Amino acid sequence: MSKDNLARSYKVNKIDDNFSVHLNIKWLIQLLMLTGTLVYTYVNITTQLGNITRELEEVNLRVSKLESKHEAEMDEIHKWYKQSLELNPLKWGKKRK
Repeated sequence: MSKDNLARSYKVNKIDDNFSVHLNIKWLIQLLMLTGTLVYTYVNITTQLGNITRELEEVNLRVSKLESKHEAEMDEIHKWYKQSLELNPLKWGKKRK
């Protein structure tokens, strides 16, 4: 067997005396698969990052709503304690307004 028959490749006619292109089919398929894998990975990662940022914004919105609700509840509790429990002994004899 000669070396020319071992690999599957197509030989392009010579454009110039010193120029010829050999294209190996296996190499071409592997290159296309690598390119497809890289494109799929890029699209997948960008989609996941978009979903994560959207979910993070939703969580931040919920947290801010819960913080404002908690602050309002704490203000009510603080007002109740301030009105109900006067711990200054000098004011115990005076009537409350």
